[in-house]
Amino acid sequence: MSLVRHVTVAARGAAKGWVRGVGARARAAHADGARPSLSAVILPGRRAPSALRVGGVRGPFAVGRSICARATDAPDAATSGAVADMETAVAEAGEKIRALKAAGATNADEAVQAGVAELKALKARLAELQGPPSSGAAESTPRKPEQQQKPKQQQKLKQQQKQRGGGGGKKKRTNDDETQQKHPEGGTSSAEEVKAVRLGKVKRMRDAGDEPFAYRFDRTARASELQTKYAELKDGEEVAGDTHAVCGRVKACRKFGKLAFLQIEDDGGAVQLFVDKRRVDAGPGGDGAFKKIIDLVDMGDIVGAVGTPKRTEKGELSIVIDEFVMLTKSLLPLPDKFKGLTDTETRYRQRYVDLIASPDVRETFRARAAIVSGIRRFLDDRAFMEMETPVLESRAGGADAKPFNTFHNALGMDLTMRIAT
Repeated sequence: MSLVRHVTVAARGAAKGWVRGVGARARAAHADGARPSLSAVILPGRRAPSALRVGGVRGPFAVGRSICARATDAPDAATSGAVADMETAVAEAGEKIRALKAAGATNADEAVQAGVAELKALKARLAELQGPPSSGAAESTPRKPEQQQKPKQQQKLKQQQKQRGGGGGKKKRTNDDETQQKHPEGGTSSAEEVKAVRLGKVKRMRDAGDEPFAYRFDRTARASELQTKYAELKDGEEVAGDTHAVCGRVKACRKFGKLAFLQIEDDGGAVQLFVDKRRVDAGPGGDGAFKKIIDLVDMGDIVGAVGTPKRTEKGELSIVIDEFVMLTKSLLPLPDKFKGLTDTETRYRQRYVDLIASPDVRETFRARAAIVSGIRRFLDDRAFMEMETPVLESRAGGADAKPFNTFHNALGMDLTMRIAT
């Protein structure tokens, strides 16, 4: 069984006779009750009227363009129904994936990966039902002529090739994982791919004698304390000799040649790290320290830095670093910067990710901890004694409340959860 393929043919002048022949064959095939191997549709128009009768319709038609459809081995009703059902299933699978991504899911989520696998299987089954396309139709399909590039487009293309390292020739291979996959943390990369790239960076750091998971770092000030202390610092000024050690999680990274800016966030607020190649390479890290920062630091890493405070020309309080330390290398990417963590189940099951991505959630948990601590302190001051009671009990409690039943495998007994939990 081969599907119907459509070919557009221009019919002018002497081609009118051919079109008339097409109409005659179509009428004869329809009269016999068989499926025509060649049918034609003549589009009406103002020019070149010709009284043709196609499919029982008589009237003036413009012999300008005809749409021809060739088919062999007409599909039976069962095959047509199976193809229609499979097309509906493919559409539903695609809609399911779009709904998951609209809800905040990414390509790394198991639900999305399972949906993509199901969609591929359905498309493969649909291709089997449809069969290969006819060769005649494929050959007769007109190819679209390639448009010549304009001079401005050619110049823009050359500039892009220069930025990528040249237009032709083979690329120079390096040991840097980022050259093989420029932005592995992009939306099209899975969590496994990102993790593999970052594990490669961990290995590079250890091969160079650095520890990607440091044991100790002595912080001298929080970000909020620095913001308060240097609130009156003018734009462009630097406090020389006033050295501070800060640490936090990298939330943003901007690179400009021999300068880089890292936005880090700790439990008190955020501050910017001003990374100057000349100054960093002259520090304890030695020559090449700036390149290590550029190549090995990713979003989500916990880093430490020692330097002096400075307010940039744009008014951003920064720490011009002399020394940089990787404290904890993050192996998985953070949630989307703008959307955040939108999946409710992930928020409940992975609270640590929700706390990292959502400042409002952190404030909620801080308030809750303060309330619980205040109640406990109030009762402790009045000589109340705090007692621990088991969460699972052998007998149901809670008056008329419906108990939650479970089975303890290690003890081999039925238990119920206490209501006051």
